[in-house]
Amino acid sequence: MKVIFDKRIYLSAVRCLEWVRIKTDCPRAIAFIPPLIGGHYSQQVRYFRPLLYKNFDIISFNYSGHGSSTDKFSLEASLRDTLDILKQALYISRNENLPLYGIASCYASIPLFYACTCLKEPLIKIVLINAVCHLNPKAVIKSFISYYRDIYYSQKKIPRLMDIIYQYMDFMFPGILKNRHSFGMLQRKRARILKIIYDFLLLEPLKNIQMTRTPGLCLYSSDDRILKIFDPGSRSKYESDIKKICPEIIFYILEGDHYLSRSMVRKKAMNLIIDFFHSKSISEA
Repeated sequence: MKVIFDKRIYLSAVRCLEWVRIKTDCPRAIAFIPPLIGGHYSQQVRYFRPLLYKNFDIISFNYSGHGSSTDKFSLEASLRDTLDILKQALYISRNENLPLYGIASCYASIPLFYACTCLKEPLIKIVLINAVCHLNPKAVIKSFISYYRDIYYSQKKIPRLMDIIYQYMDFMFPGILKNRHSFGMLQRKRARILKIIYDFLLLEPLKNIQMTRTPGLCLYSSDDRILKIFDPGSRSKYESDIKKICPEIIFYILEGDHYLSRSMVRKKAMNLIIDFFHSKSISEA
C-alpha cells in the first residue's frame, strides 16, 4: 500500500503547530486523531495504521511544547491546539468531499469534545478509547494518599515524598519515560507548570457542553486504574457521565488495561472501530 506523508505547519500570530496528514491512494474518509500528553503524532499514526488499509486518511498533530510545535504546553492550550487543527481537517474534508471521523484516547477526549462543540459537531462519528471526560483533582489526591499509605505500611517507614511521587507516576503511567525534566517527549521547560496546575484544579472545559447529534462508540477497559481514579464508582456511572456529554453513544468493554497492552485486545478494538465507522447507524455497530 502506498501512502504519502504530508507534514504541515499551522501558523498563528503567537505559535506554530506541527501536524500531519497520512494520505492513501484513494481515500474514502479522514480520521482526525488528537495526540496524548507527552506523546507525538507518530504514535497515533502507528497505532491506528490499520485504518490506512481501509482507505482512511489520518490527520494528527503535536500539542504546543511537543515536537516541532512552538509555545509551551498547558491543558488550556491543548483545547486551542485541537480546535485549530480540527479546523484544518474540516477544511480538507469539505474541499475534497471526504467524511470526517474522530478518535480520542484518555485525556484527548476532552479537547476533542471541546473542539467539536465549538465547530457545531462536524464529525460523522466519534470513537472514545478509555476516555477521561472530566478533571477530578480530589479523586487524584485521594488516590495518591491511598498509594502513599500502602507504601508506608508495606515498608514500615515514612518514605520520601518525591520518591513516592515518582513511584506513583510509574504505577500510573508504566512504560513512559519520565523524570524531573520530562514526561514522555514533553520537556519541563516547554510546559507552563503553574498554568497546568491551575487548569487541573479550576478549568472545566466541558461544563455545559453536549454533543447531541454525533453518534459515538466508547471502548473502555475492564481493568483501567486511571479511569477508576478519574471516574470512581460503577461502570454505569462512568457510562452515564459520558452520555451526559454525548447522548448518542454506545459502549463496549474490553478485557484489558488502560493502555490495551495485549495485542489481541488492540486488534479487537481496531476491528470494532472499523466496523463502527462502516455501519450506517449507531444501532448497527
